Parts: sequence; C-alpha cells; structure tokens
Amino acid sequence: MVKGKKFKRLLTGLMAAVTLAPAALALGTGNVFAADADDPVTINVHKYMYDNETVKYDPATGEVTNQGAYFENDGTVQTPKNDAGNKLTPFDPAKVITKPDGTTTTLGKVEFTLVDITAYAAGKTDAQILATLKTANKYDPAKYGPFITTNGVNPVTQEVTTVGTPAKFTNVATGGATEKTYMILETAAGPYVTQRTIPMIVHLPFTNASGNGYLDDIHLYGKNQITEGGLDFTKYSEDLEDGSELANAVFTLYKGTAPTGQALLNDGTWGTPAVGNEAKQFKTDATGKFTTPITGLEVGDYYLVEIGFDVSGTIQDTDKAGNMLSPNALNDADNKLGFTIAAGDTGSKVIKYVNFIKPDVEKEVENGQTDGDGKHNFNVGDDIEYKSTISVPTDINGGKILPNGTISKPYTQFDFTDTAVTGLTSKVNSLADLTFFEADGTTPITFTDPTDLVFSKTATSFKLAFKPGGEIKNHAGEKIIVKYKMTINNTAVLDTGLENTVDLDYSNGPVTDQETDKEEVYTGGYRWQKYGEEAADQDGLDGAKFVVINKKGGADDGKYMKQDASGNVSWVTNIGDATEIVSQTVGGIKGVVEVKGLDYGDYQLKETYAPAPYQLLVNPIDFEVTSTSWTDGFDSIDYAERIENKKKPELPITGGMGTIIFTILGLTVMTGAAIYTIKNRRKPA
Repeated sequence: MVKGKKFKRLLTGLMAAVTLAPAALALGTGNVFAADADDPVTINVHKYMYDNETVKYDPATGEVTNQGAYFENDGTVQTPKNDAGNKLTPFDPAKVITKPDGTTTTLGKVEFTLVDITAYAAGKTDAQILATLKTANKYDPAKYGPFITTNGVNPVTQEVTTVGTPAKFTNVATGGATEKTYMILETAAGPYVTQRTIPMIVHLPFTNASGNGYLDDIHLYGKNQITEGGLDFTKYSEDLEDGSELANAVFTLYKGTAPTGQALLNDGTWGTPAVGNEAKQFKTDATGKFTTPITGLEVGDYYLVEIGFDVSGTIQDTDKAGNMLSPNALNDADNKLGFTIAAGDTGSKVIKYVNFIKPDVEKEVENGQTDGDGKHNFNVGDDIEYKSTISVPTDINGGKILPNGTISKPYTQFDFTDTAVTGLTSKVNSLADLTFFEADGTTPITFTDPTDLVFSKTATSFKLAFKPGGEIKNHAGEKIIVKYKMTINNTAVLDTGLENTVDLDYSNGPVTDQETDKEEVYTGGYRWQKYGEEAADQDGLDGAKFVVINKKGGADDGKYMKQDASGNVSWVTNIGDATEIVSQTVGGIKGVVEVKGLDYGDYQLKETYAPAPYQLLVNPIDFEVTSTSWTDGFDSIDYAERIENKKKPELPITGGMGTIIFTILGLTVMTGAAIYTIKNRRKPA
C-alpha cells in the first residue's frame, strides 16, 4: 500500500464533502499513530453551528465552499479558521429557543450514522456516490435512510447530546491492505437545524499528514446551519410614514400558503382553530409592532391573517379611528402577508403593512329653520336643500400596502344611494339634478355617466354607482360633496321626523359593508274644535270658515296662507286669495278645524264666516305651531282647544205686538191730554 496515495484518496473524498485546507498540512497535536494499518480506529465527529451566519455552498454542486469559517479536515484536532467574530461555535443541543406561541424549546440532539459502503463504492468515484444523495444539486436528508439500507452494511449511530462533545465511533475496522470505505451521515436533527453536516466519505486506513504512519484517533468536523426564524412586523395607517403606526390591530399566524395553511393554536400546535383551542392572537402596540414578538419559526412558508381590531376588548372590523380590516390580509388567495423562512436565513423577516381608513358618508340639511331641539322644519312644498359628504378611501383604486410597492385591490363596489320616506318628494330625476364639489364646497367636480359612475333611480330613491377607476380616484383620501333637493308633500305625518337616508355600500374584499346616515325634517300643524252656544251645537259646529295669518315676522308677516291642491303653502296679501279652512266632521266629531303643513312659529286663525244664528268672531285666535302642537291638540277623544260661537243679540220686529202696545199707550195719553184741554177752556173767566 502506498501511503501517499491513501492520504490523497482520503482527501479527495473529504473535498467532496466538507470544507478542507490544502492536503499537505502538518499533523496537529494529540493524534496517535497506529502501529499497524490493520488496527481499529476511533472516529470523532465534531459538530459546529452557524447561529447567525450562513454556510456558503456552491449552487452548482451543493458542496461547501472555502468562503467564511472552515476546518482543515486532515484528521487532527482543529479550531475554526477564518472565523472573524467567532460566528462558528460548537453545537449546543441545550440552546433555548422561544417558539412563536411564547413557550420555549431547545435545539435538541443530533444523530450521526457511520455505515460501511466498501462494496457499494467499488468502481465508483466519490462524486458519483455523493450524487445519489442529492436532489436538485442539494443534499437531501430524505435520501439518507434509503441509501444506508440499500448500499451500506453494519450501520452504527452516535448522538451529540452535550455541547463540545463529539459523536464517537470506536473500534472501526480499517480493512488493512484491502482498505475500507465508510460514509458518515447526519441522520437526525431538530427542526431548527436547517442544513445538516455535509455527508463525509472516509477511506481507511487514514494516513497522517506527515505520511509516516496511520491515525487511530481521527477527528472530523462538520458545520450545521441553524435557522431560528422571526418576524419583525409593523402596522401602519394610511401610509408607511413614521407617526402612522397603528395600535390594536389583531392577527393570527398560519403555516403554509393561504388559504390552506394551519393556524398557530393556543396550545402551541398548528391546526384548525376550535372552541377551547383557538388561534393564538398577536396584537400591535403603539409602535405598530406585536406586543408578543414572533420568534422561533422553523423553515417553511407562513402568512398572517388580520382578524380585526381590539376595541375595548372586543374584536371589530374597524377601530375607533375608522381603520378598516384589510381585504389583502384575509385567509384567502389574495393574502399579501405571506413570508418564507429559508434555510440559512439570518435575522428576522421584515414586513411593513398599511391599513386604510374606511369610507364614510354624512348627510345634513343646509336651509330652513330649526327649533330649540335642532329640528329642521318646513312648510309643505318648500324646497329642502340636502348636502351629503362622502369620505373617499385612500385605496379606492388600490393603495400601496407594502414597501415593495404591492398595491391593494381596487374597490369592487362604491355605491351612494339616497332614499326618501313617505312625505318627501325627490327633485332628483337625472344626474343633471345633482351638483358635486370638492371638500371646500365651492370647487365643482364633473362626473360623467357611464364613464365615472352610473346613475339610476326608483320612485323613492336614486343611486350613484361610482367606478373606482373613474374621476373618483382623483379624490382618493379626500371628501366630495353631493347636493340635491327634495320637498315635503301633503302625505307627511305631522310632528314626526321625515327621514331621508343615505347609504354608502362598498366592497374591496369578499364582503360588502355599508355606512349610513340620515337627516330628519319636520312639518307641523294645529287643530281645534268649533262649537256653538246653542245646546244642539255644543258637541261641534260644522260650516264655520277661517283663514290663517302669518305672524312670524319677515317678508310674509301679515299675509294669508294659500294652499294649492297638493297642499303646497304660499302666502298672499289679499284675503280673498287665501285658502279658507272649514270646520267639519272628522272621525265622527263635528266642528274640527285643522291647519296642516306649516313650519314652526306664530300664526293667527281669523274667522271669515259664522253659520247662523252665530256671530262672527271679532278677534283672531293666536296660536303657535311647534314640534308637538298637532299631537297635543287631540287625545283621541277630546280636542285641547275649543272655539265657541255666540248667538247674535235679538232686536224688536217692526209691526209686532210691542208696537201695538206702544201705539195704544200713546193714543190713550194723547186722548187724555185733549179732554183736559177742552175742559179748561169751558171754565168762566
């Protein structure tokens, strides 16, 4: 046997499997020379690890390169070479790792197997043997077991259970002059060992570096890649700028790819959430980061799912500021929060993600008068000027959600609908009846149907179906104003709020949400019962006529109310043009006088006709229309206010009995006076 040749063959095998220095290196201290090549030897496999550094591999072959720290695998005791910063350290099975559920574990022991492949190796090069252990030019531990079973004999396993202690194989036969070939494989390791020691082919006997003997205590070194994945996640609102960090967003963590992954459960396992073992929740703090860091992730694919916001202990779709559950962070195929922990990754994966504030809508009345309770009130027929303000979301046409420029999906629905209840008549019959403005209320906006939106209407409502890619995208993150008019009609229920409702239906995900607002308007009235003095009219008097006089001040003060066939109110100067209100039987009650459809304020009721035998009222009746005056006027049995008509006073009738009596008395007086005069004339002088 040629010793030099044997040493060269050994190194050829090791060069294919581990990082080596040049072959002709001096023998290290502490090695023992066997007296005979046939003597059995001990093989010590030392385990080192990279905890925050990457093992360098040749992507074409999968073999370790000479970059970074390495060992001169010449069979002697070694320390790492080229290890600036002491990044390569002895493997520590007891190293503590904090898992993503907050519990701890350790790296755990590793196992090496020494197997005799002498027969299999005959006629094969080391490279050919090693190629059978690779998949896509990378060593594949899944192939190690079958290789041992099929191609090896007498496998022996040893474990590394303590830091600094090698896996020791003793009494290993060398074969002497016939030589033996062994394979050393790392056949078991914990989940955080993401790159096992490269397979080593060892040819025995093992000639020392000086070429003058054989080693009987051989030391070999392997490097592991330890990957302990983590996630550095930050949540933002509206943009990725400092100061926009968002608190109280709640997520769950899944392993796999959306939507088929398995959730991290409260018991630390991965699976399907169930009652009593729900998915573990991760909540952001004021810095936008998780209050419980995600660490200890094994190699694999992961994704986050946003489940909502913690609002006073309750998970809701929006927070108090209006930040909305993201449609791009749901457990579906559109999830954008996936990440991968790959073998050799160092540090934590960094994800910065943006939530957008939900759209909103507000409605208000811009004209008319209000009472002390803020109730807008109108006459029947008055124009009501409505103003609806729409908060357009920043991501209406898609928004930047990740630093890499990933854009969220555009909204698939953004519909504004205005609905009028009975008692209100919309004056919106086409898009031309609407005016649009920017938030300042003066700068006009033009929307075209159907390029920017689609206008439609029913008998009681109209709808604007905005197109996210149309004009509205130019107002993303801003407010737009829509103005239009309605009137109160004569079907309005008095003293009752007439609701005009606006709905904003929107969707940028699998569900449709709705924001709504409403504004109430009112109209009022007053009612009395007219009755007469005579007994027959005590329970009500039909047929009396009245007009209403405006006493509110202003341009219509002193004018008379006129109502057309639809009940629309106007005010006229000439009483002859005023609408007369007639007392009549209502609901079986006679003499009811009703004034309807007035806004709140002071008025007078003036009687213009009194049925016989009653006298016309001399003075008008003051009354005030309020939010309850109509309701308070009648309790379903009695009217709160009654108007009495007095009978006309009785005068003597010409030619009647009274006249005769007066005539007789007059004649008697005159006759007596004449007799008295005659008698006095006959007396002597």
